[in-house]
Amino acid sequence: MYVEVIISNTDVRLTNWLKTVFGGAIHAGKRNRSQWAPCFHWYVTSKRAAEILAGCLDYFIIKRDQADIALAFQNTIVTDRRYGCKGRPTELLDQQTLLANQLRSLKGTSSRSNRSQAGSTIQ
Repeated sequence: MYVEVIISNTDVRLTNWLKTVFGGAIHAGKRNRSQWAPCFHWYVTSKRAAEILAGCLDYFIIKRDQADIALAFQNTIVTDRRYGCKGRPTELLDQQTLLANQLRSLKGTSSRSNRSQAGSTIQ
């Protein structure tokens, strides 16, 4: 599980600007219907995603709750420790799962709910 921020748009200028300003990566999405405009996805993950969310918190209105949960999740990540083959401690995994489920419930039930993307997400 990790924090991921994805912004999608049919105008590539937005995703190019996001990449220039914030870094991250861009992928062209596949569209199911030929009459639909191409869609571009900008994304950033983990620590960098949390830095961007924290820097933008004052500007969030609709996505504020999602950003708060994503930041709380990122705060559970211990960057100076690797858990190796034994995995994360149960308490930590439970806390991360709880936060991920809270974020999913805020996002509602859409076709994306299984993948948990758009806005701020935990995967």
